[in-house]
Order: sequence, then structure tokens, then C-alpha cells
Amino acid sequence: MKKLYFFLFTILLANMSFGQIISEFDADQAGTDSAEFIEIQWSPNTSLNGYIIVLFNGNGDISYNTVDLTGETTDANGFFVINFPSNGIQNGPDAIALYMDSASNFPNGTAPTTTNLVDAVVYGTNDSDDTALMNALGETVQYNDDTSNSLNQSGDGTFYLAAPSSGVTNNTLSSNQNQIKGFALYPNPANGFINISSKSNAKISVAIFDMLGKQVINTVTNNETVNISSLNTGIYMLRAVQDNATTTTRLVVK
Repeated sequence: MKKLYFFLFTILLANMSFGQIISEFDADQAGTDSAEFIEIQWSPNTSLNGYIIVLFNGNGDISYNTVDLTGETTDANGFFVINFPSNGIQNGPDAIALYMDSASNFPNGTAPTTTNLVDAVVYGTNDSDDTALMNALGETVQYNDDTSNSLNQSGDGTFYLAAPSSGVTNNTLSSNQNQIKGFALYPNPANGFINISSKSNAKISVAIFDMLGKQVINTVTNNETVNISSLNTGIYMLRAVQDNATTTTRLVVK
């Protein structure tokens, strides 16, 4: 997810607020790792059916735990937090990945893949970079965790160290933007049509870009559906503009 695309497209990436993301995690504390967690952020009160969290061990670059999110939902603020027992998340170099997939496809010992991957982060605790694991998940950075802080995702998809704050919105690069109030995009992943709505009844201009920055859809909706049947399977960026507010998010077409 955090790859560098063409220069013009980085403008869009730098101002986006993602769909489903791994927004914060803490894998390492002083002494016994007894306060480990992974936080997912998405739209408020949204079902996580069909999503899984997979933990990968850098020793062999294979999975060691899969958490099925079916039956879970984000809270009123758009967060879902997974708390782990002591030493439930390894310290690194390891990875956390969010997939739209079945848990049965990721028994322990499964190799990482970018198929159906929604978000991922590779991290360590003063470890050498695990380039094989990074490459397998399409990542370019291995982040360093410490015993005092958690790793938080910013608006451009990178992570930074800060005091643990699970369930609280992180500081992001897009926090100073005028975002569309009550913006919702669903379903996501989608196939054929998407629904876009907000608190306002004003028309919403919608532009969708492929991962090379090419605009593939440009339309206007008024809290209605948008036809995306012309799009191939893949990941796209959707930019919505309503009055003087803008929201940019990731769209997965299945």
C-alpha cells in the first residue's frame, strides 16, 4: 500500500483518508508484553465480515496466527481493537496483514501474498530489515517499534511512534483538510456498483483513479449509486468533492 507511484499521483495519496486500514498496533512493551493490540479503522458501525488479520513471522516468513473478523463491527468512531494475551504478537522482524479472505486459507505456516491484501505493515525492534517479507507483502519500509510507544498510521500510509491510543483517532496528514461530513462508501470491496452518501443533500463529484494515476471514472451523484462495472479487479483511489469539502479513499474492486 505504501508504494511510491508516479509523481503526480503522490499528491492524491498524500491527502487521502484510507478505507480499511491497520491504524495502530503495539507489539512490544517493557517486561512481559501484556498490553499488545491491533487497531483497525474504517467507517463507523461497519461489519468486518469477510476480513481477517494474519500475523507473519520473519523467521521463515510464514504466518503464525490468523484472526477471523467475521461477526465483528467497528464502533461508533470507526475503530475495532483486537487485544492479545501476553506475547501474542511477536516483536519482529514480523508483519501484520489485513486481508479480505477466508481464515481457512491462512493456516499457520502460510506464506505471505498480496492476493486479496487490503493493508499490511512490516515492523521490528531494532532488527535488520526483512526484505523478503517486505517484498512478499508489497511493502517498502520496515518500521521500528519500542517498549514505550505504539506504531500509528498517518494519513499518507506511513507509521510513526506515539503513546498508545487504541480507539482514538490518530494524527494524520489529512486532519487539516475539510473532509465531507458523514461520508460513507459501501460496499468496499465492491463489484458493479458502489453507494456514496453524506450528511448533506448536495451533489457529490466522484473521480476514480487507477494505481498509475489515470482517471477511469468521472461522474456526479446525489447520495446514490455509482456504476463501476467497467473497472477491472484491483485497487483504485476514489476522490469525492462536495461543496468545498474533499474526501479521498481507497476502493477495492473484486
